[in-house]
Amino acid sequence: MSINHRGARRIRRVRLKTNGSVSVSPSRPNGARKEVMENRNGDVASDLLRRYSAGDISRSDLYARLRTLWGREVFEGTRHCFENMKQRSRKGYATLDPRFEDFGEFLLHMGPRPFKSASIERKDYDKGYSPDNCEWADKTSQSRNRRNTVYLTSNSGETLPLIEWAERLDTSPRAMYHRRRAGLSDEEVIYGRAEGTITVPPDAPWPDRNPDEWEQNFRRDGGRDHADRLHYLLLMLRPMCHDLYAKEVSIARRTRRYRSPEEQDEWQQLNDLRHYYEGYLSKARHELQRLREEREKREALLERRKRLFPHRYRRTRTTKGSDDDDEFDL
Repeated sequence: MSINHRGARRIRRVRLKTNGSVSVSPSRPNGARKEVMENRNGDVASDLLRRYSAGDISRSDLYARLRTLWGREVFEGTRHCFENMKQRSRKGYATLDPRFEDFGEFLLHMGPRPFKSASIERKDYDKGYSPDNCEWADKTSQSRNRRNTVYLTSNSGETLPLIEWAERLDTSPRAMYHRRRAGLSDEEVIYGRAEGTITVPPDAPWPDRNPDEWEQNFRRDGGRDHADRLHYLLLMLRPMCHDLYAKEVSIARRTRRYRSPEEQDEWQQLNDLRHYYEGYLSKARHELQRLREEREKREALLERRKRLFPHRYRRTRTTKGSDDDDEFDL
């Protein structure tokens, strides 16, 4: 079989870049590339990376050989993910391990990108980029491993993201989010609430005495969110504290000259109960003030954005022909 000069030069070039470990078929021009691509995670790439770490070959020589070994698409995709990782580290999103500073060292620990849509994922977002905390993952895994991912733990101890529980149980994720926003436990969010049971949210402002009764009366009156609970608490506690104070004053006037031990105990109980409820009343007032200030800040920020970026907002009318009741939507 005769080989022309172009084929001979191609064979020598491929053998030189792969240290003679690849046999080239002259009758198939792409044979060398296909055989080398099958050795993507094989001994050739590992040997090149070890030689680069030892300083036997230069960086440009390493890049040229890996580009031939893996193919341009795989090599450039892996390098693009590496550059994105370093850019996020420079912006302060996460720390970067010294072993990931160099692309060759990075490849020695991570290897090439296994498929086209793969990207670098941190297993624990509280830690930085390091060989022990990074892996290649697809977009689905990346979207379910974020800082704002909601995890639910069942009574059996199994912990999964909310979206995975919804897929496993064939339940609407929106319904599970509504259950969680209502303050239900993780078990009730996953499997639903039993008939007739009432769960008090962990951030509910109810007094420690009979919080279930407070929550039941609140829901019976049509309350919905945390702000409604605070308003309901103020509405109920104000007359209660006023009545307790009136009873204290009545006992004090009646026993102005002499107060028996029984009357003193009754007055002390009324006084302690009033101070107990007034403490929750003061907390509810401060919490409402904080919520009001946050709402005012959000409204001021929205108005500022409307002035700075008017083209991002479109004006819609709620009623035809009316100049008031305008809304701005993104």
